[in-house]
Amino acid sequence: HSIKKVRLQFHNGLWYVEYQRPAKYFVDGWWWFDDSKYPEYNDAYQRALVLAQQKGTKEIKHKQLIIDIDHH
Repeated sequence: HSIKKVRLQFHNGLWYVEYQRPAKYFVDGWWWFDDSKYPEYNDAYQRALVLAQQKGTKEIKHKQLIIDIDHH
């Protein structure tokens, strides 16, 4: 997903990294989507910079976890 803005916001003791996307759906034009949260400002700032440089977020279309148990 491409993004148009990234912001840092401090709330309840954590720094939130959030982004806005170009309007694909009605809410996309004004809604802020959560990317990640950090207790330290510098960590959140670094993530915000990376997100802005990538100019988008990845979409996971299919994910599967298989744990093989070896019974002896």
